[in-house]
Amino acid sequence: MKKLVCIAATLLAIGITFVASPARAAQPITKADFIAVCPLDLPGAAVHSTATADGLVVAFETGVANSLPELKMRVEKLSALINTVMEQPADVPRGTVKFSSAYEATEKGANVVLKPADAKDLEKLQTNVSAKMGTMNAEKKCHFLANVG
Repeated sequence: MKKLVCIAATLLAIGITFVASPARAAQPITKADFIAVCPLDLPGAAVHSTATADGLVVAFETGVANSLPELKMRVEKLSALINTVMEQPADVPRGTVKFSSAYEATEKGANVVLKPADAKDLEKLQTNVSAKMGTMNAEKKCHFLANVG
């Protein structure tokens, strides 16, 4: 029994080390990563944005009840992916808006709440994201959210 506990503890420690490894977190995010979590290819899914006083809400919704759980899960992953991209050290082109993302579940779907890191970039963020809604709905792709600055 003591040997079994020791083996289990060792496996647990190895698993935690593997999951927490900084090398795994350093993988660059690609358009394919955004496409994989984009909820717009689900039946009945659509997206629209609404400006708020300090950011904007990107609302993903569906009228198809059995698509709702998957849509919510994907939007949550999309929000986390956006934050990962924004936190990565990179050569950011001049004038790019840095922003954060937060997930909110709603009755008809889920929201990604975007807020600029610098309040002076609020209007630019709102304008750039709003301009992408038509393309996102038409092409059923979310990778445009990776570079809205």
